[in-house]
Amino acid sequence: MRLLALALIDVKSLTANKRELLLHILLPALILLLVAALFGGEPALYGEAILVNHDGEGMAEVFMERLEEERGLKVLAIDQEEAQRKLMSSEILMFAEIPSGFTHTLSMGEPPEMKVYRRGVGGSSGQMLLSLYKAVLSEMSGEVQVTLLVREIAAEYGDNPMREEEVFIPFMESFLRSARLNPTVKVEEVPLGRTQNMAAFFIPGVMTLFIIFTATFYAQNFVREKNNKVMERYFFAGLSRGEIISGKFLGCIFRGLFQLLVMLLVVVFFTKTFSGANLFNILIFALAFLAAVSSVGVFMGIVFPRPEQALWASIIFSMFNSALGNTFAFPRGELALVNFINYFTLSYYANNGLRGLIAGDGLLFSIRVEIFVILSVTLILLAVSSALFSQVENN
Repeated sequence: MRLLALALIDVKSLTANKRELLLHILLPALILLLVAALFGGEPALYGEAILVNHDGEGMAEVFMERLEEERGLKVLAIDQEEAQRKLMSSEILMFAEIPSGFTHTLSMGEPPEMKVYRRGVGGSSGQMLLSLYKAVLSEMSGEVQVTLLVREIAAEYGDNPMREEEVFIPFMESFLRSARLNPTVKVEEVPLGRTQNMAAFFIPGVMTLFIIFTATFYAQNFVREKNNKVMERYFFAGLSRGEIISGKFLGCIFRGLFQLLVMLLVVVFFTKTFSGANLFNILIFALAFLAAVSSVGVFMGIVFPRPEQALWASIIFSMFNSALGNTFAFPRGELALVNFINYFTLSYYANNGLRGLIAGDGLLFSIRVEIFVILSVTLILLAVSSALFSQVENN
């Protein structure tokens, strides 16, 4: 109970400080929401198709409607002068011009023409947009050709219902709509290996980054209590050195647990990354990692004599682990030194473990190496911290 009371003191100091709450609770939640919004959906062509429509309604409107059917693509119609101005000022990198008479040309079965203005290749999606334009135009041209051919065939057979416009037009519209929904040629994607879920890749990196910073940020509080003689009050209250270390260690875990639960709730409600089957194992592993970085925070609090030194150590440690450890990117194969350094970061084992639980079978046994390393670091640092703390107090 004394250890729990000592740990709750640190939790109260967190909840009483609104700035720390915003930094350690609200900011991680917002970052995770951003990651979920960017990478949580299915692959799509994201971008804008800028069009200048000189033809007005008719086939031009149909062309733009079919472009809008492409998920993730936003179609904007603007005038010629505005499009050229934006292109010259690099506000946009490409726009297409639908000429006047576009509907007439297409309805007569002649090849439609469009002009495309662009800077360079038109941006990262320029080539994909060009291919999409050509595919939609080819589809519309093919439909007109089929319609004209059916009309000619119907005319050759003399009197029949298909010669009547009120019969022919609904029939062709129904036929072409059915053909679009059930194309004769289908392309099936066959993934080789495991499909990469971008949200599942980035979310563990964001979680480990904030867990590391929150736990090590705690070190400056530990130093302040040493310098303000708060530790002496704990001794006068009958707490031993081991109890003080254990209480501060639990306090650091409780502070991080508050943040961890908020991040897990955001991920569960706004993404499909964590399922009910592996959520419990993810929580257990995340708690083990939180214990490891909490031991780092306690160790920093004992080693450094001034709060600002502990704060800078926390920042450097957090940046080192976020830049390495496969947090947001994997190093290229030829960077052997970076791969070697990764083994000395906690984030490497945490990210591997979380991604393994998300993408694998969700069993802790499958990441036993990561669990062993994280628990070993925790026990070693706690033992070293206890020894150093005892020497400081004896002096």
